[in-house]
Amino acid sequence: EKKSRGAVALLLLKNATDSMMVGTGDYNSGQEMHNIVRDINNMVIMDHLTSIYNRRFVDGRLPVDIVQATVKSQPLSVIFIDINNMKKINDAHGHTIGDTALKNVAAAMQKCIRTDVDWVARYGGDEFIICLNNIDNTDACRIAERVRESILSIELPLKNDDTRIEISFGIQTMSESALTAEEIIRMADEKMYENKNY
Repeated sequence: EKKSRGAVALLLLKNATDSMMVGTGDYNSGQEMHNIVRDINNMVIMDHLTSIYNRRFVDGRLPVDIVQATVKSQPLSVIFIDINNMKKINDAHGHTIGDTALKNVAAAMQKCIRTDVDWVARYGGDEFIICLNNIDNTDACRIAERVRESILSIELPLKNDDTRIEISFGIQTMSESALTAEEIIRMADEKMYENKNY
């Protein structure tokens, strides 16, 4: 199905580029078309505000990572993160500052993971997921604390205001028994709410 969607996209793009000029370059080489398709794919799976992956990516990638972890008998940990005071930041300082906060949170999370193995995604509004491959619960807890410290150190561009971004997180590790993507996210989310209400 994925290949057929890609073929349809290529066909539509080919028809469009045959009938109109789009920039300059040698379209016959296929390189420009490859770049266009890559950019479209990125638009589908990337969050436009934070430049990290989006929920569509999570839905497609997490099941694959779970299968690979199961086949290799390796642990897989998911950290579900929620910004506690996002509404307060938006209400007090406006959505431009709120958007800056989201971007900074995403960047802080990216710096705390192995970007060639793990990934970060914006799951919804102010909720994020970090997937850690071949990381057990103990190491996932260490990484989550590092993420929290990194986010707490973010300085928002506010005059005479030292508002800090506060988060809650929940961690679910799959080790011996396989979980579905929905189960591991739900369990991590439930643990996050327990921590938030603690």
